[in-house]
Amino acid sequence: TQIPFFDDKAINRIIPRTRGTGFTDANGNIWNVGDNVRGEIGIGNKATLIYTTPVQLPGFTTSTLSGYGDAVFALKPDGTLWAWGSNSSGALGTGTDVTDVTSPIQIK
Repeated sequence: TQIPFFDDKAINRIIPRTRGTGFTDANGNIWNVGDNVRGEIGIGNKATLIYTTPVQLPGFTTSTLSGYGDAVFALKPDGTLWAWGSNSSGALGTGTDVTDVTSPIQIK
């Protein structure tokens, strides 16, 4: 099914996750859809409401986006590594015991 929301955007990467999907456009903007129970949308909150329309991660651009399960990783153009979402068992590598990270946090 064609997604009209993206008609005016050049999508260059699609990252499927357990209960959602991340997209990056040609400008490095990140768009997320799906579940936000673990903060995987990255907008500073958790919610049981499913995001069915893509939500842009505000003020954040990336050169590379990756993820698995409920965790998301991004490299900024300056080479810094960022992560958000589920930190269960330390999966994000933040060095903290915070279970969920709802906004991008710099790892390196």
